[in-house]
Amino acid sequence: MIRERQEARRAEQRKRRTGRTEFVLIVAVEMESDDPMRDFGDSMVEMIASAGIVDAKGLRRLLDWYLSVNCGESRGMILEAFHEVCFNLFIRK
Repeated sequence: MIRERQEARRAEQRKRRTGRTEFVLIVAVEMESDDPMRDFGDSMVEMIASAGIVDAKGLRRLLDWYLSVNCGESRGMILEAFHEVCFNLFIRK
């Protein structure tokens, strides 16, 4: 995730200098976790912040991406983590 954040920052800096939109490549990495729901949530918060996602369409695209790159067994955890992240970032202030 550190590499993705650095790339997102560089893309934003280039956009400011050139006025053009840059695309950021996101790569999924397989990993083992003691707390996968927390890891999904942390990753989602990083992605939302680095990509500047603030609207429902962007959030839906992010959720679709997480669901598409992870196994079906992770679906429940991803949905729960997504709900918690959205609630904490956008509803509870």
